[in-house]
Amino acid sequence: MAGPQTEEITMSELSSSSPVTALMWPKKSLALLIALWLVLDYRLYALLDRHAYPAVALLIVIAGLALAARYGIKEVQLRLPRWDDWRLVTLMLAALAITLIPLGLAMGFLHFQPTLQRLQRTLIEAIPIFIIVALPEEIIFRGAIQHTLQRRWHNQTMAIAATAALFGLAHLHKGGPFPNWRYAVLAVVAGLGYGIAFARRGLMVSSLTHALVDILWRVFFR
Repeated sequence: MAGPQTEEITMSELSSSSPVTALMWPKKSLALLIALWLVLDYRLYALLDRHAYPAVALLIVIAGLALAARYGIKEVQLRLPRWDDWRLVTLMLAALAITLIPLGLAMGFLHFQPTLQRLQRTLIEAIPIFIIVALPEEIIFRGAIQHTLQRRWHNQTMAIAATAALFGLAHLHKGGPFPNWRYAVLAVVAGLGYGIAFARRGLMVSSLTHALVDILWRVFFR
């Protein structure tokens, strides 16, 4: 399967004013995706069915991919990862590990507690983590928000940073009492990594990076 048309860029080119793609999300499509995300993130689906998380997450994935295909947004597509994709995933994962782990430990948010039970459970959950956790978040934050900001601002660095900040704010109500600022700070840092991965190689690479971060977290930390 052919790879995305995302242009190869270097770190020095992230602030370039030239757009990465020629197409934008229609406002109605953006509104639909964000509305679905709010239903998922704030668990509004529980008003009807408290077990509907996977269904809503899959709906976001299907709607996001279908709309991206309809409007020709090449960065937001699934494809078989190639060698260059895995190389970038490995680099981003290493960069995030040497950043997030010391920071998380220093803030008291991460606690190193690897167990065989955690490993076994996470291996079983690896594919669901990719499909109903990483993919929906990457479609919304990188595929929709970052892509739109980049097109409007014509500045890749600002788009990545702003989206990472929003990604952090979206984690304030998760993982503990509100506001969980420690989780939010780590999410901002992770969001920067996912944003760079998306800018360079598209949705598949940012989603793989995101999923692997979550998997390693579940195996080694609590």
